[in-house]
Amino acid sequence: MTSRIIDCFEIKDHVALEYGAAGVVVLIESKSGPPPMSGEKIMIIRSDGWWYAGIAEDVRPGHNKASGGFFLRGLTKEDVPLDSDVRWGKTLPNISDAVA
Repeated sequence: MTSRIIDCFEIKDHVALEYGAAGVVVLIESKSGPPPMSGEKIMIIRSDGWWYAGIAEDVRPGHNKASGGFFLRGLTKEDVPLDSDVRWGKTLPNISDAVA
């Protein structure tokens, strides 16, 4: 499945205590179905080629079944610019052999 980031906000300071970590909440509008489920692997691909692979946590549904939001540990708002691609499910490339 694929989508684009339409908004995001940081979780830090005392609010991070509720999540157990600092990070960012990413809001998406899916092009191909419902958002990822909590615990599902995701990949964010920015327009500059930088990418992040991680786990979608605390997934929340949006105003329709193609939108939603999820928490990503350890990232900041600058790490996930608006309009970045988000992939999960069968559209997620195999990155087990990737070199950073």
